[in-house]
Amino acid sequence: MKRLIGFFADGLPFDGDTIKYRALGGSESAVYYMARELQSLGNEVKVICDGENPGTYDGVEYVHKKDFKDVALTTNFDVFVVSRFYGFFQIPFRSRLNILWNHDILTEQFS
Repeated sequence: MKRLIGFFADGLPFDGDTIKYRALGGSESAVYYMARELQSLGNEVKVICDGENPGTYDGVEYVHKKDFKDVALTTNFDVFVVSRFYGFFQIPFRSRLNILWNHDILTEQFS
């Protein structure tokens, strides 16, 4: 069954090509590789981030975070994964299941 899976990552700027010419941080790399793998399993995947060049890379759509409110108005995610920045959940969007992927120690900077 094909699902629409969204990710939000608000760390270093990246898109689907960045890893080819510059190292990513650990959190950004985790989102990048997980999004690619979930897409390869037949899911539709959107990554919301501070992307330098929004677009579709290896079947994964990268959307700049400033455009998320437009996406949120028209999209029903099956699963939405927020990487580290739990304050993102204050933005209204539609998702059947929300996941906070927290692989860091929480500090004030992540709110």
